[in-house]
Amino acid sequence: MSRRAVPDRVGASGRRPPPTTSGMRFIPILPDVVDRVLVLVRAYRVTGASLFDFQIMATMLGNGITRVYTYDRPDFEKVREIEVLTP
Repeated sequence: MSRRAVPDRVGASGRRPPPTTSGMRFIPILPDVVDRVLVLVRAYRVTGASLFDFQIMATMLGNGITRVYTYDRPDFEKVREIEVLTP
């Protein structure tokens, strides 16, 4: 995958999401995200508010995205498949 933040993919609707004013594209929440979240939650023993970060990671991984820029490092650093960078 190139170094772009978001791959240029066709969403579940068969159409590309429109770019935002910044030129970034929204990524689709794919049907397997719930299953992927459950796998991550069980593997990393997630509880409480951390669940939301794991939902983001499941959506990322489902769309082939493995790099995130965030100041909220602790949850993201738990998952080996995610490269965490601080802006």
